[in-house]
Amino acid sequence: MARALDRFQLAEEAVAFMLSRNVKAIVPDFSEVRVEKTTRLRVHLVFWTEDLVQDHPDGTGTDPQTLGKLGQLASRCAWQLQEKDRLGEGKLVENHFSYTHHRAPLPKEAIHIVGKANATSMGTHQLSFSIHTYINRRRVPIGSGHSSLAIVPSDPQSAPPHHPADDTSESSSEGSDDEYSDSPLDSFESTPPSSPQPPSQRSGAEEATTPVTVDSTSSLVAPPSNPPLVLESVSRSIVSMDSSPSVVAPPLLSAVPRRSILRQCLSDEERSRKRRRSVSWGRVHDENMKFMLINVVAARPQDSRTLQEKLTAIGVAPKDIKFVGLPIKRLHSHVFYFSVSTDMEKSKMENEIEKRKWGKLFDVNTLCSETSPPFFWRAYSIESILKACLLAAGEPSFGDDFAEQLDNKELLREMAKKQYLMRKVVAALNAKGARMLDQHIKSSAAV
Repeated sequence: MARALDRFQLAEEAVAFMLSRNVKAIVPDFSEVRVEKTTRLRVHLVFWTEDLVQDHPDGTGTDPQTLGKLGQLASRCAWQLQEKDRLGEGKLVENHFSYTHHRAPLPKEAIHIVGKANATSMGTHQLSFSIHTYINRRRVPIGSGHSSLAIVPSDPQSAPPHHPADDTSESSSEGSDDEYSDSPLDSFESTPPSSPQPPSQRSGAEEATTPVTVDSTSSLVAPPSNPPLVLESVSRSIVSMDSSPSVVAPPLLSAVPRRSILRQCLSDEERSRKRRRSVSWGRVHDENMKFMLINVVAARPQDSRTLQEKLTAIGVAPKDIKFVGLPIKRLHSHVFYFSVSTDMEKSKMENEIEKRKWGKLFDVNTLCSETSPPFFWRAYSIESILKACLLAAGEPSFGDDFAEQLDNKELLREMAKKQYLMRKVVAALNAKGARMLDQHIKSSAAV
């Protein structure tokens, strides 16, 4: 069995590919924070309306053709997210591009782009993408499109190997239990064989122990003129496929096929429980798990809708919202604290945080950058946030547990002894932040 692809490597591969295709011509400040999720042959990107180039002919907004190009680029990126030996050698030719525009994105909307690749055994692979947003927790389409991708070998005598079409089931199963399951992309299937059998019959064929022999002239399937070119899905249904005058086919099934457990529909709560991960926070989980949104820039934080809009986009309803000023030199920067109560909402927030690289997020230069977007994290005090900034400046082992490093007083004392690190962090803090960090370090050193 092939080794499972690492999600962090997939995310890095997606960022590298998008940058190599000049995505910054459409999204000038594109970075790894725009990659929401990556799985095999699938990528999920999120942008704000204002992040995209404003090139609409009317003067405001983004041209629909530009949205289509960005979606096509996402689907092409999804093709790269697979084992390297499956990419094939030769020239990639993309044809049959089609884009349907439903509506223009509104100002300050979160735009979700989901690109998907579907590898087939015919050598012409299918790419598709969906562009949508969320309004009041409801998915609202903006546009969708698809295209085909063919690999033309440089040497006509050596065509790339055709892998079975069902190898993409890994990516489908990975995305079937999350937000992708509601996407119309899941209904986009590759071209079926000329004589397909229903899924229930195929599952019965694998359980059959006594095959039935039929004549090769039967209407069930025609004898192949070139056996190596038979589709893999057909060769699974037929036990033997050779040049003999007869082929073996599956037996007839009962009128009521047995229901496959793989096709049972799950509720949101069941789906959430199935995909819950074990994430170490270094604290005991309380009944109402608390989180925070860091670096929200708002002159009037009590009127800010940034938190509500970002949580609405992922289907989370916050409770007990509070805000505190973030003591850095970036004006009007705040931390919004909130809590969630249901298992599904906890799981969604864990998913938002788990894939983030905390060392880059808590870097003081990143926090003070005018283009730095807000990000979610488990709730910590302002003093702990400043301590995390000092740890990030020292380039610690980012693979280690975040909470464990925050609680390591010896590590903090070692960082504080390095004057160049202290100067770097203090230079990015305002007077209050510098005073809080100094007091926190002195109290830790006294222990």
